[in-house]
Amino acid sequence: MDICSRGLFIFIFGVILHFNFFQGVLSIVIVGIPSTYLFLVWMITRRRNYFGKKYDENIKRAVQILIDYGIDKIREENFNSEHFPLRLRHNDYNGLIYEKMVKMNIYAF
Repeated sequence: MDICSRGLFIFIFGVILHFNFFQGVLSIVIVGIPSTYLFLVWMITRRRNYFGKKYDENIKRAVQILIDYGIDKIREENFNSEHFPLRLRHNDYNGLIYEKMVKMNIYAF
């Protein structure tokens, strides 16, 4: 083997290694980015469900306190309650008159 053929062999070997490296990086990117995205979506959904169940009763209690405060203020100031409709997700709050349901929202006065 002379120097010219040896140089050509090293060049071809380098090109093959370069393509293998590029192919490896490309496959990691193609598989890695969607996998990371799906993992993050799964993790966020899991955390949201966990904390939603954990604090659901506290949120309901806080909303009921706000509704009671609003009812007291409306009665103190002698306002017409029909001018202050609420858009709620659930219809199990005390002290409200429920009027109509639109998709997932319930209108109450």
